[in-house]
Amino acid sequence: MHTKRQYISKKILHILLVGTAISLVLAFVMSYIYKIEEDAAYETLHLETRHIKEDINLQIISDRENLTTIAKMIAKLYQNNESYNLMFEAFESIGLIQEIEILLPDNTLLTKTGSIDVRDDISFADEAKKDTHVTGKVSYLQNEKEDVVRSVVPVLVDDQTIAILYGVMDLDALENRYIDNIEKLGAQLFVFEQDSGELIIDTVNDDLGNISFLKDREYLKNFSYEKMITDIAADEPGYSAFVSTVFADDFYIHYAPMAVGEWEIILGLPGAVVFSNANYITNILLNVCATIILIMVAYIFLVLYDERQMTSMNNCVARIRKLLLEVNYREDSILTALGHIAKHVRSTSVFLRDTDGESYDYMTTGTEDFLKDKNEKNYFSSELFDYAKKLHPNHSVTIRATEIKSKKKNEDLSPLFCEFLVEHDIEKITLVSIVDKYEHFTLLGVINSKKKQLVTRLLAELAVCFSIALYNRSYLLKMECAVGTDSLTGVMNRVAYNRNVKQIRKRKPEQLACIYIDVNELHVFNNRFGHAAGDSMLIYVADTIKALFEEHSVYRMGGDEFLVVVEGLTSEDIQKRLDLLDEKLNEKKYYISVGFSINDGPLDWENLLKDAEKEMYKSKALYYLNKQKANVLELSTDSTRHIVTGMKELDTLLTIMGQKYLGVYSVSLRTDQSKRILMSGYLNHEETEENFSQIFKEYVNEQIHADYHREILNLLNYDILAERVLDGEIIKKVYQKNDGNMVVLNIYVVENTSHDVVETLWVFENN
Repeated sequence: MHTKRQYISKKILHILLVGTAISLVLAFVMSYIYKIEEDAAYETLHLETRHIKEDINLQIISDRENLTTIAKMIAKLYQNNESYNLMFEAFESIGLIQEIEILLPDNTLLTKTGSIDVRDDISFADEAKKDTHVTGKVSYLQNEKEDVVRSVVPVLVDDQTIAILYGVMDLDALENRYIDNIEKLGAQLFVFEQDSGELIIDTVNDDLGNISFLKDREYLKNFSYEKMITDIAADEPGYSAFVSTVFADDFYIHYAPMAVGEWEIILGLPGAVVFSNANYITNILLNVCATIILIMVAYIFLVLYDERQMTSMNNCVARIRKLLLEVNYREDSILTALGHIAKHVRSTSVFLRDTDGESYDYMTTGTEDFLKDKNEKNYFSSELFDYAKKLHPNHSVTIRATEIKSKKKNEDLSPLFCEFLVEHDIEKITLVSIVDKYEHFTLLGVINSKKKQLVTRLLAELAVCFSIALYNRSYLLKMECAVGTDSLTGVMNRVAYNRNVKQIRKRKPEQLACIYIDVNELHVFNNRFGHAAGDSMLIYVADTIKALFEEHSVYRMGGDEFLVVVEGLTSEDIQKRLDLLDEKLNEKKYYISVGFSINDGPLDWENLLKDAEKEMYKSKALYYLNKQKANVLELSTDSTRHIVTGMKELDTLLTIMGQKYLGVYSVSLRTDQSKRILMSGYLNHEETEENFSQIFKEYVNEQIHADYHREILNLLNYDILAERVLDGEIIKKVYQKNDGNMVVLNIYVVENTSHDVVETLWVFENN
């Protein structure tokens, strides 16, 4: 686990390093792209500036030539003494010239609409000295509130200036000439006078101001306003960049002097335009990079999530494997393990089946009725086994994982089974099947899992473990069954009884009954018809008890004694079954004595068993009284008493009796005194003994098999024994000695005995 975590950590570190490298490369590429775009923008500005500058220069030269022609025509009119109105009437806008004006020596300005005295605004003498030129931004003489640019050409006659011709250029018209191209380019155009800085064209601001507004801008890199002004003053072109307050963006410009007038041109591009392609490419790269980073982050999360899932699954697998290792001594280990699977994969039900008939179902709350019907459960299992056999066509040792969807067509599933699944709200079954070389199938499945990840993998990890656990449990049950089963009758024996009683005491069931059954006259059958007949009787009795108490526990407690432990039946139900048992046995002329008891409060197993045994003995006494059969009690007749007094004829009789009877003792249940009658000493003590119980205990501990100690030593409870024999009951116990011989002990009450003495006869005979 530690090594795996180190591997994942290294993997994540490698991914982070790759991500960092990609980011660095991307930053370099983006920087390079922006540098290329910046250089390209400067080149574009340079070319467009030159283009606009040349266009303005050419247009002004063309307009000047046109004005020169007009000036010559005015000179002819002057020489012919004709009116200048002909010129105004014939003039139409040409080039940048919107209209013409003529300034006369007396400072009268002739216009299309009339004459104006402009001596306060302009001096003819001063204008005549300047020769041909283009002004900067000046006031419109016809309306001082407007600004215009004038192209000035003198009107000469005999080399004398007789008038000044003005070609008036409207500033809006000048700007509009280039506005379309400027907008297409995404640029802004500025034209201003070098000396004054007064703007002639400004496509950014509505009001023409002064180029000095750029002084307070924040300049980029090594650029500055002072450097730009110095270059302009020296008629040097150049580049600059600053932060525009209008565009809230970086602004890149190219400035250059113009050939006409004292004009300077500036063409600028906002950063958004300069880097539009770069931004587009960058966005693509960023999106690609972001996608890569997201993929890597998602991959990291998937790795971590997978690690978490794997850790969770491994913990679940470890817990389940530990539970399955405890299958031999923990009854609920398999169901608990299935519960862990259900919790881990969030499933309603988890099931385990094998072809040996083992079946386990863990069902969550709300699904307890699922497959509750035995027939439906068998149908469900048989269909799954048929499906599994198709998955393993050669029945080779394989493990296969599959998914069954009730609403998805599957050629290996019958349509009826799919309908069955839909009826029971089973949408999906995740199934893992295992087959071994003996064609033994094990199925482990999850129903309606809400957690899709790792379900199949989890089942595949555990299927073999469950298969082994089922095998181990089956083997253990067979061993326990063999050890805990009576070899003759097939019912459980004392080993199983001792084991199961511990469980009963732990569970403390509320309603529990104990039925004690003794087969009457087994020794008679053995002596009269042989032991095979006695065995047949015991087998028949056991089979009949099992058939009537099929769902309950049946034990053979001794040679002819059976015990049935019943849960959930009333006294009436038990009695009905016992009556039926008696009826079936009587048909075969087999007779039993039965006693049973039911607990009415907290479980007291010992008393419950003792009460049932006491009732059985009462039943047995009643049987023998009704039967009125002659028995060994004949030893207490008058003739026997005469024999005890010393008649020699007893020698032959004792020889005959010794072949069957081992010993006969008279025991007082009140004084514990005993004496030997007729037979030689069997318990190895004197004829008269004051402490019979002590000698009997020694006999039991030394000579009788340990399995019978408790049962035989219970006879020394004289109070209970006296009550039983005084009620007419004949006590009979069959036990095994350490040498393997079986002995029958019969206890009879001596006729006409008093309650103060309770004289009994203890007869030991070979079985």
